[in-house]
Amino acid sequence: MELRKIVKYENSLISLLKMEWFQITLLTLISISAPLFIKSPQILVGSIVNFALYFSARKFDFKKTLPSILLPSLIAYSTNILLNGATYFLLYFIPIIFIGNGVYVLLNRYINNRFLSVIVSSLCKSLLLYISAIVFVNGIGLPDIFLNSMGIMQLYTGLIGGTIAILMLKIKTSDC
Repeated sequence: MELRKIVKYENSLISLLKMEWFQITLLTLISISAPLFIKSPQILVGSIVNFALYFSARKFDFKKTLPSILLPSLIAYSTNILLNGATYFLLYFIPIIFIGNGVYVLLNRYINNRFLSVIVSSLCKSLLLYISAIVFVNGIGLPDIFLNSMGIMQLYTGLIGGTIAILMLKIKTSDC
């Protein structure tokens, strides 16, 4: 009798985990939890966000990845915890971060070779953010801290997050 209850509970849990809305919600929660609860270092927070972006890109259409594209930078800004007191200036970057995350998702979604997609999408996202940082630092006088955080650090976090997602997806598919 107890074994049947356990099996029924296990089947219910597996059914819940396979539901698309649950997976989207979980990935969104992962992407916003990093800047909300972990806060720093950027290498960890950014890698978690990019993991969620890559995973979402490979599993869902673009519209369903929008919460993970948009919410992490809004959370980071609203919690005022980033960039050694320069979080206020992050406001300038939020639209560009949205675009960068969208580029990361789209390139990972449409480039078939997974490792190549992570490399290309990470490069494109980091170049977009770095060029914007150069314009903002030189043009309107934003702090130099943005050059590192919107450049090489974005490249690292994109590569790390995407690679971890690839490995997890491989493990998941080999278990099935």
